[in-house]
Parts: sequence; C-alpha cells; structure tokens
Amino acid sequence: IIEGAAIAARILNCKKIVFAIEDNKPDAIEKLNSAITDASEKSLYPIELSICVAPTKYPSGGEKQTIELVTGKQVPKGKLPASLGIVLQNVATLHSIYRAVVDAKPLFERVVTLTGDLIQEPGNYWIPFGTKIEDLISRFSIDKSELEGVILGGPMMGQSTNEFKTPVTKSTNCIIFNRG
Repeated sequence: IIEGAAIAARILNCKKIVFAIEDNKPDAIEKLNSAITDASEKSLYPIELSICVAPTKYPSGGEKQTIELVTGKQVPKGKLPASLGIVLQNVATLHSIYRAVVDAKPLFERVVTLTGDLIQEPGNYWIPFGTKIEDLISRFSIDKSELEGVILGGPMMGQSTNEFKTPVTKSTNCIIFNRG
C-alpha cells in the first residue's frame, strides 16, 4: 500500500501522503505505523508519510467526508478534490497501482468483503471480475432458498438486487447475503 501510494505520489508530484484509518481498526493502524516507520528509517521514499486516525462515524468513508476529516477543508460544490491540491485513493487502488507497476500484473480481480446471515465463512476474498453472484452463492454453499436478494456495497449505501447473474466489477467492494 505504501509503495502504491509512493508511485501515485511520484506521478502526481505530491510531497505528502496521509493515510486515513478509522479508529475502530487498531490492527491496521499498528501495522501501517510500523510500515511507515520502517520506510522512513530506510529513507525509501522522499515523501512525508503520516497517518490520520479518524473517528468511526457514518458517512466518513466518502471521498469528500474523508478529505474534510483529514484536512479540515471542504471540497467546493461542483469542484473536484484536485482543486484543493488533494487526490484521494483507496487501498485497493493503491494495491492495484503497485501490482501494475512493480509486478506488471493487470487489474483483473479485487478484494471483496463477503458477509451476512447466510455466509458461513464471512471475510475478505480475492474475486475475479466477471464472477457472477450465483457462482459465489454456489462456491460458498449459501442456501438459495433462504436468499431473497443481496446487497452490493455496504449496509448503508449498498444497492439491493435479486439478479444473481450480476458480475463482480472493479467497484464491487462488498456483497451481503442475508435471509429474505
């Protein structure tokens, strides 16, 4: 993630990278702090690296909300974050940048959170793009007779669908399998 961020920063001529993590993710905060310390001690990146631990509150995960939490600045209506000199990327994008540049691997899959009442092994899984929801239902032995539909995205902003031929795309980050 740090290397992906450093690659993006170099392309964009950024001097500072701030990683925003919600305060309910202490393991991620600890691991990222350690990785930043290691990178800084080795002088691997001529960029200032830091972490902003943000309070866990809805809807802080949106781009504009995250920017305001981290910088205190509001993106003007009708403008992009770049108008403030800010670029915001999620960890999946940073990981994909790293894999594309360093490993020469194309973007053909992403980490998707699979969760809900009907999944026996909830977790984060690498899912290839184009994988249909019905294939995930089969692979994870989800009882289709109890499944009325799924939610694509998080529980607050996700979209409900009962079209199980819907594929995983680059924007699919979560699928919730709940009883009907």
